[in-house]
Amino acid sequence: MFDVVKKAHHLITGRMSFTAREQDLVTLLVRAVKQEADKQRYSVGNNEEYDLQKIPTKFFFSTKELTSLLNVTPSALYHTLDDVTTSIMGKVAYIKNPEKNSFEKAVLVTRAKYENGTLMLGIDRDTAGTMLDYSQGFAEIDLRLLLSLRGGYEKRLLELISRFKNHRDYTCKLDDFYEMVGAHRDQFKDFTIFRRTVIEKPLQRLITQSNGVWTPKDDAKKGYELVKNGRSYSHIIFKMQWNEPISKKEKQKTLPQSSTSELVVDDAIKTYSDLMNKERLPSTAELNNLMSFMGQLMLEGFEFGAEFLTLFKTAQDANSQLDGE
Repeated sequence: MFDVVKKAHHLITGRMSFTAREQDLVTLLVRAVKQEADKQRYSVGNNEEYDLQKIPTKFFFSTKELTSLLNVTPSALYHTLDDVTTSIMGKVAYIKNPEKNSFEKAVLVTRAKYENGTLMLGIDRDTAGTMLDYSQGFAEIDLRLLLSLRGGYEKRLLELISRFKNHRDYTCKLDDFYEMVGAHRDQFKDFTIFRRTVIEKPLQRLITQSNGVWTPKDDAKKGYELVKNGRSYSHIIFKMQWNEPISKKEKQKTLPQSSTSELVVDDAIKTYSDLMNKERLPSTAELNNLMSFMGQLMLEGFEFGAEFLTLFKTAQDANSQLDGE
């Protein structure tokens, strides 16, 4: 299933020096915060508003969810989480807003606890508000691809190039790029080593891992271009093409229609969101999965009134027609 995580532009372009695993925790938090805001909107029938004061400051992740999303074995999960929660709680994210001549500095994870196979991550409410502030725009990033990438540089590159998918090339000053990916000039003996280590190799790994979803569109097939100002490089332009992973119609035919064993409650929430926002047609498997979690979601405040039932029946009928083709 093609799933995305929605990240605000100012969060993506913030100055961060996080490892790959630290970035994964931030991604899971951003996703969880948005899901809570979505639940508020759906429960009150308002697709625009949420009450920040009602957004929780503790988020819980099961072993099953973590091992699946982080691509780590259950036996290695404890030590992985022990190390990464310790390191990320000592780091600060620096988020700038040049248009308002302002900045914000925040420790994104303020508390962590792992007990009985469940990870709890704590954040402060202002940080949750920052994650939900889409006023400067946002990017929808392929969640599975983002979490599958092994290196911190390729994860940051994927976020940056996802900002303006196929609308325009992403350009930034090299000085800003250094800060966004957590690199420092004095780390590298010369610019050639920096280019190879931070741009070329990570971008190639990203392209390979995406299986054709991301492809270079420049003549040299590098996926980027460096711009000189005098004798030195001053800007980088990413020349990347985003290709729709699979058409909606083909997607319905290739998704398993008889089993929901790999789908979880988060998938049910996503299916609910897609139905109510009329963003896409969920598959039969996804609709069945939503039905299996309906009781749990009702207890959490989701509404399953007349509008939902109409949309659900319409989706069932549409899938029946696709299955018959």
